Amino acid sequence: MHIAVLPCAAGANKKTPTSLCAVWALQLLVGDRMLNVLLVIHLLIAIGLVGVILLQRSEGGALGIGGGGGLMTGRAAGNLLTRTTAILATGFFLTSLGLALIANARSQPSSIMDKASVPAAPAAPAAPAAPLSR
Repeated sequence: MHIAVLPCAAGANKKTPTSLCAVWALQLLVGDRMLNVLLVIHLLIAIGLVGVILLQRSEGGALGIGGGGGLMTGRAAGNLLTRTTAILATGFFLTSLGLALIANARSQPSSIMDKASVPAAPAAPAAPAAPLSR
């Protein structure tokens, strides 16, 4: 097991902002394994969502496969597919948010203000050169 020490732990650096310490702590808690597990769950939900949507009865006849009878007919099947679609869509939304939060936690903060250095004192303007005689 890999054990990492936070750069801001135990007062190592007094200039480290608290929010940056929170990001580093989140990176330790959410490792690559958690990202991989969440990504696999996200993909399975997406595949399931596509399948459930294709099983639903088409009212407009867009694909032409949902009009007649078949495996599931009736109002109960419609309610089941609608409820399953809603549950899978909610799961897809939540896993999307989780993946976005993990990606945000893994990125380094980049701001122009963080990269800007303090300019030195302005130099005195150079004296004008003496005119050259011809």
